[in-house]
Amino acid sequence: MVRNALNDNPFHIAYIECEDGEYPSEKDLIAYAEKAGAVIDKNAAIPTILDGCFIISQNVANGNLGTDCNIEDGECVVYTQYDLHDGYPHDEFSRDKLMVNGSDELSVKEVNYSSLINNGLTPQNIIIVSEDEFDGIIQRDASVRTAVIRVINCETVSQSEALYHEIAKDYDMGLDGLFVSTQFIDMKTSDQSGKFLILVSTVMNMLLLFLNVVMIFFKVQSNRERNEREYALLWKLGINDAEIDKTRKTETAIVFIIPSFVAVCIGAIMTIGLIKISF
Repeated sequence: MVRNALNDNPFHIAYIECEDGEYPSEKDLIAYAEKAGAVIDKNAAIPTILDGCFIISQNVANGNLGTDCNIEDGECVVYTQYDLHDGYPHDEFSRDKLMVNGSDELSVKEVNYSSLINNGLTPQNIIIVSEDEFDGIIQRDASVRTAVIRVINCETVSQSEALYHEIAKDYDMGLDGLFVSTQFIDMKTSDQSGKFLILVSTVMNMLLLFLNVVMIFFKVQSNRERNEREYALLWKLGINDAEIDKTRKTETAIVFIIPSFVAVCIGAIMTIGLIKISF
């Protein structure tokens, strides 16, 4: 879960700056960072076309998002914003063509199953197009919706969290204000979910172990009278007390101790597996 939170949120802080909103300026962000004792490593503005997906030019993506695209006009690269192997059901992206802005058809050059920008902030797909294609979409339709995605990384996640709280003193960080996606909040949520899952699993394993022990105990008790008669017969046949004692211990180990030990081992393996899956 924590691993997925990191993969789904490559940036410590990300939010959308729409055309009609008020947002911290570059100067404001530097001032907030100084108050928070944070050092900003990355502060990038990503111009974006909003068209049911995010459309970004390759120059911006290569320069600020770490991609290495080489796209011709009429082509695009798709980032699905999910990993096929993240433990959740996903379909493979199977389209060869994409229609953007209602009229421009682009050939899909490449599909990447990963998150380019924080998953909680973006629609399912991010489309990267050439610089000329990006400018052309805006020029051909004056009504096209645009925005800027602000992505911020500090030297450490804790510094970014401190910066986030400084910004929150002046700006609403909810859905009606700065709609923010943060790595540290998702990590904490995933961490708590993982620990809760492990706790529930551990409690269930302990209950099952307890029930098994109780069942075995009553089985041993129910067979005790019959066993005593068998031991008395063995004694009459000349078997000494030491050998009868050894037989009792062997039966107790087979019926009670060994199953309990196996149950504990299986429970431990399940818990360790959950920890690896969760973290």
